[in-house]
Amino acid sequence: MIEVLRQVVRGQLGYRSPAYRFAARAYSDATILAREGFATLARLRRLEAAAKANSEPVPVTFTNLDHPMFLRPGTEDIGAAVNNIVRREYGRFDPKVEPQTMVDAGAYIGDTSAYFLSRYTNLRVIALEPNPESFPLAQRNLAPYGDRVELRDEALCAQPGFVRFGGREMGARIGGEGRQARATTVSELVARFPEGRIDILKLDIEGAETELFAGKAETWLPQVSHINCRNARTGEQSSGAFHARGAKLVI
Repeated sequence: MIEVLRQVVRGQLGYRSPAYRFAARAYSDATILAREGFATLARLRRLEAAAKANSEPVPVTFTNLDHPMFLRPGTEDIGAAVNNIVRREYGRFDPKVEPQTMVDAGAYIGDTSAYFLSRYTNLRVIALEPNPESFPLAQRNLAPYGDRVELRDEALCAQPGFVRFGGREMGARIGGEGRQARATTVSELVARFPEGRIDILKLDIEGAETELFAGKAETWLPQVSHINCRNARTGEQSSGAFHARGAKLVI
């Protein structure tokens, strides 16, 4: 109920408004305090306020993760951890059957993958992160989960091939500039699971969702059970016209 109220207020005020940001910060702090305790709240806020200055990643323990999460001081890592681990932005649903397979497209530092791997003990994940700044940290964070997770240096697109990928931290995206990265498709990823399906498809691909669903999505939607599609920066649903074609949209 509180999360629904937050989304309504955000829609009225806009997520950039000072009033909304103040209220969102207070809500976020209250959530961290309730779920993780004062020590973790203080630790996260110190990391958030720290100067980046190429600092070494710092391990932070969360109650709902099996292993510590390494975060880079003074970066968007802290906000990502709060949203996706503490506030469970992508985890606010309860599937009737425990999921076995997941694709984490836009894995960033591995925060969402780690959350679901800890939540579902039999889950196997393919995580995609083509950003060379974030990929090594995702490797470090997901290594303790062993062969249950496969981290790939790839971008999810409507067509296979290669794309240009650039940007920093959570703002990295497919674009006309940047490094060349291999593009994979949902159909290719479905084929990598022996079950021939994806139980959870998590999408945070910075606006590329529109192209993904415009590109013959009907060929792979029947093989996907849940689609969790949320813009990480605004919290807004990125695409919503596809859930009637087979997959359940989680928002």
